[in-house]
Order: sequence, then structure tokens, then C-alpha cells
Amino acid sequence: MSGVVVQAGDSIGVGLGANDWAAIDHLGFAPEVTIHNVSASGKAMEASFGNREAELFGFRSTTGPSVLLIQQGTNDLNYGTNAELTYGAILIPFVVYAHRAGFYVVVDTLLPRADGGWTAAKERERLAYNAMVRRNDAGADEINDLAADPVLGDAVNPATSPYYVDALHPSLAGQQRLAVLNAAVLGPLLYRYPRKPG
Repeated sequence: MSGVVVQAGDSIGVGLGANDWAAIDHLGFAPEVTIHNVSASGKAMEASFGNREAELFGFRSTTGPSVLLIQQGTNDLNYGTNAELTYGAILIPFVVYAHRAGFYVVVDTLLPRADGGWTAAKERERLAYNAMVRRNDAGADEINDLAADPVLGDAVNPATSPYYVDALHPSLAGQQRLAVLNAAVLGPLLYRYPRKPG
């Protein structure tokens, strides 16, 4: 196993609420796998897509497979971009450009949230967005369906689950669960041949 994993992430990707213990940094992969955690609290997918060349694509390996994990989307919805626009105008081109840059692409479904300001309307948008991600019209190489996980996903209430703090961010136990889920999806891609740009 060798290669590069780049995460385009938000506060969950940073490990906020878990003392900055971020799942992506604890996948248990071989030392030949380089991890670049390009996450920032409050960051929307739209911003990462707009800065993809400067912030993300420069990390592509020239010798092994390169994988982009798109962990974002919840902030786009929270800031008022609806599911259709987040998926169609941001995620789809993000995947297309990442493929052209030589990456395999993994897309997360969005975890549940019950924090202040997260309205019923925003929750409907989250569910709609996740349904689009699962259909995978974007052509991602893998879907990391976190929202279907029985420990972290839609079957639990993030306001009361010990795997969450503040009804939004995974706790340390939640991040540890994310590490297991991420590794299971990302790992097999690191055994593939490098994807050629173009």
C-alpha cells in the first residue's frame, strides 16, 4: 500500500470537539501513505472547490495512487445553498476536475446534526443531498455512506449520543469510529494503479 490521501474537510475533518483528534490522521495505513488533512472549521465545499488547484491538487503523487476525500457539504447547506445546487453545481464539477487532476474520489454522505440553527428545512436538504450522493451521478469512485452507519448515522440522535458533542461534532469516540469507516473505504483505492491526469 502506498500513495496519497487528501481530505477536503470542515470542522469535523479538523476534529473539533475531540481535541483536534481527526479521523483522517489516524487511519492506520502503512508509512508509505501520506495524509494531507486540508480541513478548516466553517469551510464550505464551495470554497474548497474554488481553491482546488492551490489547496488540494498539488498534493497528487506522481508515483502512487492519489485519493481525494470530500468530507464537506454540511456548511454549504447551513449557509443557505440548497441540496440541488450543492450537489449539481459544486460536487459534480469537483469530482470531474479531481478525476482530471489524477485523483480517485471518495464522497461522504453528511452526518446528522441537531445544533442550534439547524432547521427542519435544512434537515430536508441534508437528506436530499445524501440521496443524491448515494445515486452517484457525479461518478465518484466510492461513496462513504456515513449517514447509514448505525453508530454515527441517521439512526442516532446527535444531541444525546455519546459519539457526538454539541449535537454536531463527533466526540473522540465518534472520530475513532470515523477512522474505521474511512479506512475501510479509502484503503482499497491505495492498491490501485495511479490515475493519469487528463
